[in-house]
Amino acid sequence: MLNGNYRPLILIVDDAPTNIQVLAETLRADYRVKVATSGQAALDVIADGRPDLILLDVMMAGMDGYEVCRRLKANPDTEGIPVIFVTARRSAQDEEQGLRLGAVDYITKPFHPAIVKARVKNHIKLSLAAAALREHKERLKLSVAELARAKMQADTAKAEAERANATKSRFLAAASHDLRQPLHALDIYVRLVAASVPPDSAGLVDKMKQCSDNLSALLNDLLDLSRLDAGAIKPQASVFPLSEFLDQIAAIHEPAAEQKGLLFRVARTTLAAETDRQLLRQLLANLVANAIRYTERGAVLIGVRRRGGKLWIEVWDTGVGIPAGKCEEIFEPFHQLGNPARDQEQGCGLGLALVRSLAKALGLEIRVASRPGRGSLFAVEVPRGALATAATAAAAPARVTERRQLRVALVEDQAIGRHAMTAGLQHLGHEVVAAADVVGLMAALNGIAPDVIVADYRLKGGSIGSDAIAIVRKCYGDGIAAVVVTGETDPGVVKSIVDGGLRVLHKPVQLDALKTCLEELGAAGRPDAEAKP
Repeated sequence: MLNGNYRPLILIVDDAPTNIQVLAETLRADYRVKVATSGQAALDVIADGRPDLILLDVMMAGMDGYEVCRRLKANPDTEGIPVIFVTARRSAQDEEQGLRLGAVDYITKPFHPAIVKARVKNHIKLSLAAAALREHKERLKLSVAELARAKMQADTAKAEAERANATKSRFLAAASHDLRQPLHALDIYVRLVAASVPPDSAGLVDKMKQCSDNLSALLNDLLDLSRLDAGAIKPQASVFPLSEFLDQIAAIHEPAAEQKGLLFRVARTTLAAETDRQLLRQLLANLVANAIRYTERGAVLIGVRRRGGKLWIEVWDTGVGIPAGKCEEIFEPFHQLGNPARDQEQGCGLGLALVRSLAKALGLEIRVASRPGRGSLFAVEVPRGALATAATAAAAPARVTERRQLRVALVEDQAIGRHAMTAGLQHLGHEVVAAADVVGLMAALNGIAPDVIVADYRLKGGSIGSDAIAIVRKCYGDGIAAVVVTGETDPGVVKSIVDGGLRVLHKPVQLDALKTCLEELGAAGRPDAEAKP
């Protein structure tokens, strides 16, 4: 047996019974043996079942061995069967003819059984190896074809996914703009009402402000989460000092901690990070807000550690903690531990889902450690950055703001948004010239230059606020300060606005943010009071 349990089949073709008997007895111990006593009989046996090797006599009555070999080699189904001539014809011409017809060997009679056995064994090995090689090549062809099909399917799936993501991004951009527009007006109206209601109604207005803020926060989280999952947000890395960065986060969240009677501390650090500052701020703001929300007594601490050659920003709290085995679940959207009643004061359950998506977009690792009843630690890995020299860092002086009445040119195509912005700007003490488009605005300005231009980004007729600002500046001066107010969240759109040298305010715009922006823009001074000649 030459190949496991497989016993190759040998066909002996000879018209002399004695030769058949000797050959069969020589081979039968290792092979299956069939015999044929004529050329035609051999072809009939081969038609019934392909042998692995043929021992073929040349001189036979009727069809001789040469003709049998010629027919076998002419048939694609049998051309690969190895043929060894076993014959009494000993001349070199006879041997050359047999090999030329396609035989693999030529043995002359009288033969020695051991020689026949050895040659059969060698050619069977070669034949089986060739068959295995052919089978491997066929499998390889099939594998290549399957890979080609798989690649085609993957390419098709990728193209479909990219189309779906593009459609999703367009939907999110449209949804963001359309949903932020009424919220923008609502937020301004609520704050205007808050400034004028009698004291006995202040509590009601505070509830309205809380509802408006919660709705805005939920919308922002939903849209940001969807945009992150769709890959629509591309991080822009920069180097910045962590001390100033953490102080800014603390300034926003410390009042909420103090209101609950919590100790709120930020550990000093001289280290710097290199990542997208805005996205990291959003990530940490969610972690800090979450720590304050679930801590009823004790403290919330923010600090920076160096560990294993990496920087880790850590947020510690002494809150309720997280049960063992639940640390992964808390990052699922709308999943909140210990809030089955969906108490909105505990948030909507998107904060940590947003944290995970932001970390993924930034390529950062998040670690969680917690003990129920003792508190939790959330740590975010950040790349370390190298700060500029002190002279360079101190080169830019702080901007001095000035509060004065400004003449504000407002272009907003939505009537409700235009009315709300006008009311809000007037409440802040500014003169407002408002119109639905730049043509109406130019007419309303009546030759008197504005101090500041406030323009919605997406206007009717396919025009954009940046173009409206450019038209007003062309008429009244390139130095007029301007800000674009937009509900767009596409990073490309925002980048194009900033690259044009314009400020950006995202809807819904709170009055405090609008007030601060106008004070900073107004500090640049008022341009000429009349239009260019």
